[in-house]
Amino acid sequence: MDSGSPTPDILPHFAVVICTRHRPPSVADTVRSALESRPAASYLIVVDQADAETADPLAEFDGRPGFVRIRHAAVGLSRGRNVGAAAAAAAGATIVAYTDDDCVADPSWLSGFESAFAGADDIAAVFGTVRAAAYDRTTGIIPAYEVREATVLRFV
Repeated sequence: MDSGSPTPDILPHFAVVICTRHRPPSVADTVRSALESRPAASYLIVVDQADAETADPLAEFDGRPGFVRIRHAAVGLSRGRNVGAAAAAAAGATIVAYTDDDCVADPSWLSGFESAFAGADDIAAVFGTVRAAAYDRTTGIIPAYEVREATVLRFV
C-alpha cells in the first residue's frame, strides 16, 4: 500500500462531530474515546463554543492527525452541529457521526455505523444503544436508550 492510501483501520469517508461548551473534563473523555474507536474516523471535529476564559480541556489533542477544533462564538447545539457538518463535508466526509460531549463512545461504535451504511444508498440516519453512565440521580437524569430489535426505516 502506498503512503497516500488510508490504512485499513481508518474510515476515510467518516467524520465524528462533537459540540461542546463549558464541559471540562468530560469532553476530553469523549474525544479520547472517539479517537480510540476502531476503525477510526478520518476526522474528529470539535465545535468549541466555550468562552475564551474557559479552561481548555482539549489542548492535549491539538496537532493530532485528523483532530480539528473549530472555535465558534455563536452558541447552541444545532448551530454547532451545522458548523461541524459543514466542516466534515468540506473535508470530504460523506458520513457524519455525532456524539455528545458528556458521552464515552464504545470502541467499536463506528463499525456499527459502517455496517449499517455499507451498500445501502437509501439509508439517511443510523442510531444505536445509549447507556447512561453511573451518576447521582438526585441531580437530574441522563437519558438512555436500548435497541431491542434492529429496524430499518426507508422513505419511498
